[in-house]
Amino acid sequence: MPSPVSPGSEVANTRVRIPLRVQAGSRIEGEVPPGSVVEASGQRVVADEHGRVVLQAPEQAGHWNVHVQRPGRSTPLMLQVTVTEVR
Repeated sequence: MPSPVSPGSEVANTRVRIPLRVQAGSRIEGEVPPGSVVEASGQRVVADEHGRVVLQAPEQAGHWNVHVQRPGRSTPLMLQVTVTEVR
């Protein structure tokens, strides 16, 4: 698994940019290779032709597993996003 990166920074060698720290209940935007399928907490989003995806973070603080299935790759990239309480 790649080492943690700052929110919204690219995960090395993946062309995946998803914030790794978000507030509970917030809407997040990310970039992945076009056509990728992103799954998290029952959400399934197919990236548009620009690679953009939008997800809704869980309402509860904790860890949120996000899976990115990139075209041409057999194994999904698994990211763990930290969900913080709303202040």
